[in-house]
Amino acid sequence: MHIRGEKLFKWRYVCAALALFNLYGCGVLDPTDYGVGTRYFTITFDGNGNTSGSAPASIARVAEGSTITLPGQGNLARTNYTFGWWRTTGRYSSETADYYPGDSYSVKRSLTFYAKWLPIYTVQFNGNGVTNGVPTAVQADSGKSITLPAALTRSGYNFSGWSTIGSVNYPANSSYTVTNNITLYAKWMTSASVISGTFTDTRNSQTYRTVKIGNQTWMAENLNYSIGNSWCYGGSTDSCSKYGRLYDWTAANTACPSGWHLPTREEWVELAISAGGIGTYGTNGAAGMVLKSKSGWYNNGNGTDDFQFSALPGGSRSSNGYFNNAGNSGIWWTAAEYDGSNAYYRGMNYYYDYVYESNGIKGNAYSVRCLQN
Repeated sequence: MHIRGEKLFKWRYVCAALALFNLYGCGVLDPTDYGVGTRYFTITFDGNGNTSGSAPASIARVAEGSTITLPGQGNLARTNYTFGWWRTTGRYSSETADYYPGDSYSVKRSLTFYAKWLPIYTVQFNGNGVTNGVPTAVQADSGKSITLPAALTRSGYNFSGWSTIGSVNYPANSSYTVTNNITLYAKWMTSASVISGTFTDTRNSQTYRTVKIGNQTWMAENLNYSIGNSWCYGGSTDSCSKYGRLYDWTAANTACPSGWHLPTREEWVELAISAGGIGTYGTNGAAGMVLKSKSGWYNNGNGTDDFQFSALPGGSRSSNGYFNNAGNSGIWWTAAEYDGSNAYYRGMNYYYDYVYESNGIKGNAYSVRCLQN
């Protein structure tokens, strides 16, 4: 009896010390075992934020080394989530693991299994001018795949897929993996064929390519006409030949030849819509991808130039005389003032597929694309 009592006392003392420092689930030593001793543990289940139902009942007095089978979720539920699996947590990374219903677990200590919940996300579809076939929103578990809708129509346009606000592009009927709440925007391309031509500026005899996109006829090259407050990037005439000139806002408003003008904000939006973008003053869908030239953009940030607009990254010149970002970005003035010191511009970057809007100091110098009256 003295030996058994001494053994129990020592075990309880050590177990209490370990539990105090949260190092190990000690379990219960069976006092009827006069040999090495059998430890027993308790396995519990935690709903981890469940909003209805109950976690499976605890399993008490499980002998060390026994194997249990992980239960399913039963009636456990959580609003806007779906049950995924069970997860253990511990002081060390090796004690953190995932177990699915039906998996086996060899009992080594008392342990709690926490329900792992996967968010249910909503994918919404913006028809972006659609006239028929508006898709309904889809709810799906995180990590699940859905098939993107295809049967959309819009008068005068051809449906060409979907894009995010950051202009990642997805073809119709493609598989999309749901990872968050998101809105996907329909991309439209004008059904009218692109009509290309040329225009010769009689002021300096320079000939420009032109392109008709929708109802608009644009120069398909940046303006390269020398007037006051205009510059070649870096002072290089080769840059003017490649990118056209950079103009401050006042010069930009007078630089286009007769019969042409500096486009308004609204006219840029119309271009973006015709090229498959979103008709807002902010981000405009994937229009940048189809308007950018097929070469010349840094880090292979080229476009597909579907509309022969051939936007090039001409960079800019700050009002204090510094040249920036040729090859990385293209910036084009609009005719609209933001306030007394600033005006709106449209931009494209090598790392984005969209056309964005911002504003800059009127003394900065940006590229000019002229639009026919």
